[in-house]
Amino acid sequence: MTEEIGLSDEELQSWVGRSVEEKDKITAAPIANYAATMDWDIPIANDGDPIPPGAHWFFFHDRTRHSDLDTVGLPKRGDFLPPVKLTRRMHAGNRMEYLQSLHIGEKVTRKTEIHSITPKTGGTGQLVFVVTRNTISGENGPALIDDRTIVYREAAKPGDAKRKPAPAPVDATWERSYQPDPIVMFRFSALTFNASRIHYDYKYVTETEGYPGLIVNARLTTSLLMELCLNNNPGKQLAEVSTKFIRPLYDFAPFTLSGKPNEAGDGATMWVADPNGVTAMVSEMRLQ
Repeated sequence: MTEEIGLSDEELQSWVGRSVEEKDKITAAPIANYAATMDWDIPIANDGDPIPPGAHWFFFHDRTRHSDLDTVGLPKRGDFLPPVKLTRRMHAGNRMEYLQSLHIGEKVTRKTEIHSITPKTGGTGQLVFVVTRNTISGENGPALIDDRTIVYREAAKPGDAKRKPAPAPVDATWERSYQPDPIVMFRFSALTFNASRIHYDYKYVTETEGYPGLIVNARLTTSLLMELCLNNNPGKQLAEVSTKFIRPLYDFAPFTLSGKPNEAGDGATMWVADPNGVTAMVSEMRLQ
């Protein structure tokens, strides 16, 4: 056990396999709110219409009571997720496998299981990676597998080793620039019922967490990348999206979304570059 983590490897592994199951119903209002937040034409949604990629994030909300949230705005650790003592929590990656469409009006269930826990040591100290597997089933069986990787890490310290930034590729076939702002970030957090203060509380994220600005929600950026991919591949649907989040993006500067057909010929390689041309996110998207 390290003092920073607060749990031994054996104690950490005892959390693997824990699961919880929830029920919900796909309704039209969050889909319309999603479209408004993304600046799309607001659809006239009817029962039976398939939901767009990423819209499953707006259901199965965590309804932790306010008194049970930590100072960051997230559920206190030790209930479902292990009570790791490391201060920072970030979304490190995502893999979504689309098995069949979900539809408005459909009753759905989600089983969330702690799939793996991996402690590591990096340039900034101790890290703990937790992968949760979310299996969403509709009335016709499993529809979507959503693996989410969370990383817990130590608070920033003076003299921390800085990872050498990797320049983004320059051979994009598709590209667009996006300027985030606090309004779109607040609306997206509201859609997901995400109270994490790093996305909307400037004083907290700069003075307590030590970041230079509000951090763009990784799911928002993933939604933008999926939109770019599908807009440039008309008639196709997503079969799998595997994304790695490398560096934070902030509200005060535009970033660039890029992509190109992949080498296998069955999808696209996508990435995001920060204002300095450094890779912030990479994603492989398989189409069908």
